[in-house]
Amino acid sequence: MLILLQALIQLLLQILKGMVAPFVISVLGAAVVAGFLWLAMFPWKRNIETVVVTWLMAGLVSALAYSIVIYVAPVLKGTLLMFLSAVVMGAFPFFFLRGRAPNNKQFRWWVLYVAWLYVWFTLLIGWRYGLGGMVFITVPAFIVAFGMAFILAGKVLPFPDPVISRGENAPSAGLVPTFTDEIRDLIALLRRPENGEARREWIQQRRMALRTLISYALGTHYDYYVVIDEKITERTEDVRTWLEWKQKLVKRLTSGDLLGDFLAGPGVILTGCDHAVALSTGTVFKGVRGPGVIFTESGERPVHVIDLRGQLLAFMVNARTKDGIAIKAPTAVPFRIDAGRQKAGLGTGFPYYDNAVFKAIHAQPAKHEDASQSPQARQEWYDLPREIAERVVRDAVSHYNFDELYDPQVQARAEIGKRLAKELDEEFEKWGLHRIGSGVGNLEPQSSQAQSKRVAGWQSGWQRKIRLKKAQKEHEKRQRIDRVIAEARKDLILELGKRIRELHDEHMPMDRLAIELLNTLEVMSTNSVMHPFISLRPDEVFRRVYKIFGVADDAGRKAGG
Repeated sequence: MLILLQALIQLLLQILKGMVAPFVISVLGAAVVAGFLWLAMFPWKRNIETVVVTWLMAGLVSALAYSIVIYVAPVLKGTLLMFLSAVVMGAFPFFFLRGRAPNNKQFRWWVLYVAWLYVWFTLLIGWRYGLGGMVFITVPAFIVAFGMAFILAGKVLPFPDPVISRGENAPSAGLVPTFTDEIRDLIALLRRPENGEARREWIQQRRMALRTLISYALGTHYDYYVVIDEKITERTEDVRTWLEWKQKLVKRLTSGDLLGDFLAGPGVILTGCDHAVALSTGTVFKGVRGPGVIFTESGERPVHVIDLRGQLLAFMVNARTKDGIAIKAPTAVPFRIDAGRQKAGLGTGFPYYDNAVFKAIHAQPAKHEDASQSPQARQEWYDLPREIAERVVRDAVSHYNFDELYDPQVQARAEIGKRLAKELDEEFEKWGLHRIGSGVGNLEPQSSQAQSKRVAGWQSGWQRKIRLKKAQKEHEKRQRIDRVIAEARKDLILELGKRIRELHDEHMPMDRLAIELLNTLEVMSTNSVMHPFISLRPDEVFRRVYKIFGVADDAGRKAGG
């Protein structure tokens, strides 16, 4: 019994001794893979830890199989048998990794198995030549492979170029950078201390891109989207269809499990410089990200695409004046997501405030086709100004009569525009929007008949004013004439009274007195003031008068003289 126990112990020691080399190689491979996954920003718990444990289990199984084979047939001992053991026995632990992602039917366990084979092959090649082989073969092979994956991942996604200080090695302005310039830029980015912030951002982007590349290869990625601005409907670019935000968000690749957490994520959303994306888990608003490359985590979905450019709403408002005439008022409201004084620059996206986007999205009211039913849709944030503008313009127009709208002294259109701007500013502050401008165009009646009737009304009104003005002028003319006549009569009476008094003092006979009075009247008739009131010529009148008295004209003048 003791002999049998000693034999078993000896067998066990022989097997364990044969397992040392392959298991050491497995531990080294697990350390390399753990470092690579850490570089790709996978969390340790349930990700790197699971892979390392699976790797060590596969290594233990492979080492056990190798040790048993060389115990039975020592002549087969060598690195080739180690690799064959890893090929055959290492597949089983990785195959059972599918249970770590039960909801993800796209999980490709064999990708980890291929990585297992590459690591084992590289380690065994170096192991075969001892320490020198590990230093000069295995380590460079890992650096080249993982470094190329790191660089390739950064090139696949369109990250913006970091703003770096190049010192004296800056390329000439206006020239396309050569490969040498790019190498110098990379060296400057990694070496110069003033590029610390850009260096951290550059490394962080590449690490996330590496994680994206790995999860894509494993099939554990989340959804991939791209935001398009317009849809070209023909081969030429003359005909385009401008899209709503839901149509702008195009899914390029569907996730196997959006809530998966084993070597999962991220999702990717690509936008232009003029769009941002709001993310949510369905219960929690996760914020606004972009423009550019956007990474999404577990459960995050895009719920809105925000156009950061200036928006223009131009529409017709139907209103009614105080005197009941229906008019149409063309109204325009240019606006954008609030960004304060920030301005877009070369190489950067359109600026915005996160809280402004949050306000704009949550200001969208739900639309109900039936008050008793659940909302069918939401009014988009870029349509919100239309509702407030229509209300303001209608209310403002209702305070004016139709004629007042066109009265230059009232300036109704300018007053309506000021009121519209004031109320839009108040509402925009609540909605996270910034008013670029606003205005109301020419106010016109909705009916052409109304225009004709108003023209006829204006015409009759002006004709009445003209008649009243003419009558007033005629009245003033008659008053002036009457005053002149009265003055002439007064002068005539005074002059006759004066002459009679003079003749009376001379004690003239009556016939002589009459002739003198006639002479006086004849002299006064030469006054131009009297001409309008004498229908006949003055000399003809006095000729008749002298004839009545039986006196010749020259005799009368002579007697008067």
